[in-house]
Amino acid sequence: MKLSDIFVYTIIGSHCVGKTTFGNSLVKTLKGMGFKVDITKEAARKFPNLINEGSTPETQSLILEKQEEMEEELKESGIKVLVTDRGKIDNFAYWKRVAEKNGVSPEAIKEKQKEVFEYSSKQYDVIAFLGLFDGEIEKDGIRSPDDEWRIEMHNRVSEVVDLFKANYDTPIVYLRGNEEKILKQGIIAFEHHFFKKNIA
Repeated sequence: MKLSDIFVYTIIGSHCVGKTTFGNSLVKTLKGMGFKVDITKEAARKFPNLINEGSTPETQSLILEKQEEMEEELKESGIKVLVTDRGKIDNFAYWKRVAEKNGVSPEAIKEKQKEVFEYSSKQYDVIAFLGLFDGEIEKDGIRSPDDEWRIEMHNRVSEVVDLFKANYDTPIVYLRGNEEKILKQGIIAFEHHFFKKNIA
């Protein structure tokens, strides 16, 4: 089975905005609706001691590669729907941040961006972008709880999303609100784009 034969619902955003919580709730709901569905875990958690503010281009490149690998591993699993906890687009925003800080050339950054955008446009059927929320960040012992950095990365992911939108037509939905509202919005987006793809 090609990954493109599966409906891929990609959840993106800064860290500590509820992507994993939403993803798990979405999977549970879709299973209750009768869909055969699976979810990828966040690739960055494979490198817990090498992420956050002090990460490097090399580590972030490994995360981008791991993200794609985790998605590809589900090709033969027989699922109909794949939910991804992060995608290559938001992981690219983290890579771009450290690439700029470590003197990677603008040409190399543009080449990486093109690679990520081409992959994302071909593999993702809908991209759900979670915004920031008010309230205290839940500390998980892996991600930095620094709110300024979380906001910086939200802005950087937003910039990358805008660049992607300007050149590709993959649907992007913006999810905002509490957990209940985000899940409701997310299910509506799934139903609309899933049935649109499968009826077309």
